[in-house]
Amino acid sequence: MSLCRMGAGPVLHGTEVEHIRVWLVDSQGDNANLHYVLDQAACEVLRLRQEGKRVLLHCYARQSCTPAVAAVFSHLAFGTDLRTALKDLRTTLVHGWHLSEHPELHNAVDELATTAALEARPAEPFSG
Repeated sequence: MSLCRMGAGPVLHGTEVEHIRVWLVDSQGDNANLHYVLDQAACEVLRLRQEGKRVLLHCYARQSCTPAVAAVFSHLAFGTDLRTALKDLRTTLVHGWHLSEHPELHNAVDELATTAALEARPAEPFSG
């Protein structure tokens, strides 16, 4: 799943991969419906994982959009508190993350954790 602009050509030549493009712009004020896009991207990762698929989630630098979607996915799939998920991601990602430098995106992750819609999903924890 690409969270940034990509070329139009195949992602991995000679393989059958499902390539999903989600545009999250890594700058303040440039994302229409940011909460919705974050939620839907995380739900799509959850759907793919529930189907038993391996998911490569990436953005341009893996330092803000990727951890944002990964944290929301972790919350949906495992019930992980978003602050805990972000802390775990900070230690897991080789170059850390810079989500705090993108306040709009960071706030959207925090706000999604407190919405009734996010808390209501999924009905069963993800087991894969």
